[in-house]
Amino acid sequence: MVEWLWSTLTYAVAAAVLSPVAFAIGWALVEGLILSRLIPREAIDALAEAVMREHPEDPAG
Repeated sequence: MVEWLWSTLTYAVAAAVLSPVAFAIGWALVEGLILSRLIPREAIDALAEAVMREHPEDPAG
């Protein structure tokens, strides 16, 4: 009985400790791979052109 309780407690603590790490990795994947693909390419191109119009200087010098 004690072994079963100890084993269950060990796995529960491991799950509690590792769950924030798993959540962070999952959220990074969602933000990096899924949400970025939901932005239309035309919107990105329009924003890039607007930035280039507002800041025409050449960063290379």
